Amino acid sequence: MKNKGFTLIELLVVIAIICVLAAILFPVFASVRAKARAIACLSNEKQLGLAVMQYCQDYDETYPLVQRASDAGDWAAVPGSSASDPISWQWAVNPYVKNGGATSSANTGHFELTGGVWNCPDFPVQNASRQYGINEGIGGDESSYAWSGNIGVQYPSATMAQIVNPSDKILIAEKGYMGANGSQKDWSDVRFASVEWAWADGGFDLRQARKADSDNGSFASGPFSAQMPRFRHNGSCNMVFADGHVKAIRMASLAGAAGWCKYIFGPAQDNSPYGVSNWYPYASGAITSSGPNACDAWQ
Repeated sequence: MKNKGFTLIELLVVIAIICVLAAILFPVFASVRAKARAIACLSNEKQLGLAVMQYCQDYDETYPLVQRASDAGDWAAVPGSSASDPISWQWAVNPYVKNGGATSSANTGHFELTGGVWNCPDFPVQNASRQYGINEGIGGDESSYAWSGNIGVQYPSATMAQIVNPSDKILIAEKGYMGANGSQKDWSDVRFASVEWAWADGGFDLRQARKADSDNGSFASGPFSAQMPRFRHNGSCNMVFADGHVKAIRMASLAGAAGWCKYIFGPAQDNSPYGVSNWYPYASGAITSSGPNACDAWQ
């Protein structure tokens, strides 16, 4: 009996079916991988949120500083460090995390962490430092790099009791990297910008550089562009809130005066040189005085 093989038409039909199945399944696989990366990042932030909550319990319910000045004891513990290296919030909470490794490069200090929970799988430069930033309106700055238009103006962190609705207030957010070839300003600083002029782009288009000086309309490539959230996970940004819970937030949630006041404004700004301006680009007249009551309508 003569064996009959596949005809050319039968082979073409099988190949066509395989191609159709591949076309259907490959996007699904890509979506699953993207979701897995987003979940891994969310898990990282959950650990960071728990670490900050533990830190607060050990430090009189006060949130960690964005950064503070280092001293001789710190320099002795970390070879190569010096007074120019501030202690970052990452370093302060890392005893509660014990994950990742110390890093130092031309763009970072010695008291920062990279890898492990400090690394988002969707960050464009893997194992780079400063992928997550703490809200400068909640964490204070007691380093020589404290900034309010002038270097060297320091202010304390907020306490848990000062946060009106901690489940709404963003504490830590994904940030950094605008695609500028890994330049220093691309993921500059360990903070997440909460100052109102950093949010002055009426279109809230974070794909563009932030409007850093709304008075004259100029745009800057940094540092604010590197301190703003990044919506890398299918248009969402993973964030830790002041009560320690984590959630993915979409860009539209943060837009306008209500978004800034509800999610971003923090009480440390009342103690800081930043303050709360009587000017706000989203809602003229909506915020008419500086001080802790400026955002009451949206708290």
